Amino acid sequence: MKIIVSHDVDHLTASEHFRDSQIVRFFFRAFMERWARSISAREFVQRCRATFRNQWQNLEAQMSFDKKHDIPSTFFIAVNTGCHLRYKPSAAQPWMRRIRDQGFDIGVHGIAHRSLGEILRERKTFKRLSGLDHFGIRIHYLRRKARTLDCLDEAGYLFDSTLEQLRAPFKHGALWEMPLHLMENRLFYHGSFYQNRSLEQARLQTMHLLKKLEERGFEYVTLLFHDRYFHEGFMSLKSWYVWVVSWCRDNGWEFTSFREAVQNLESITA
Repeated sequence: MKIIVSHDVDHLTASEHFRDSQIVRFFFRAFMERWARSISAREFVQRCRATFRNQWQNLEAQMSFDKKHDIPSTFFIAVNTGCHLRYKPSAAQPWMRRIRDQGFDIGVHGIAHRSLGEILRERKTFKRLSGLDHFGIRIHYLRRKARTLDCLDEAGYLFDSTLEQLRAPFKHGALWEMPLHLMENRLFYHGSFYQNRSLEQARLQTMHLLKKLEERGFEYVTLLFHDRYFHEGFMSLKSWYVWVVSWCRDNGWEFTSFREAVQNLESITA
């Protein structure tokens, strides 16, 4: 079994949210989680410090860890705004270069998902800023409509990883759909706005799921971890990611990328 790791880049700075409610919501959630003892006092303080330092991303630390552990991650970066995602394409472009310079792949963290015209414009913007011709997408908040996959296929995307299902990769036209199997938010924020699961509970659920997929003969398993959580302010989530990387290796599973998986799948179906 091969593990495909990806990171959705939802934020770059706290200041990009000065005109919406995200900072207020963030502090309220942190306060409630501390009151419920879901997070430690140190985590609460670290979250506050990161906000006052205007840092709501941890891309350098994330890349450093992944590179050290030979994880060929894919970073999904937005070139559009909407649904609480506020950074501008001009702010995203330097990070595109930096991530690629570190040897990682990048894809679109999509906002457009309703119409072909909007999806084409978003893809064109990413192509211009990144300099890439072929790349994949994951839509923000995993949103999709009945024709979303049709539109992504017509737009010329290499792959999509928006569908959250325990399902093997499949082809939709020329588009490879790489379903999302495992995400930290589902483990620690189970049906809630607040963290309500412990690290040990998240580990047990992860082991159960990955073993289940192995027994079902899955060749590829996709794992999403948001770079924002690779920080001492979210120690439970960060510890889970460090653990799951080690646990996968202990089980003899390899790490690969979306791009490599698609190339292999294409060779098999050719």
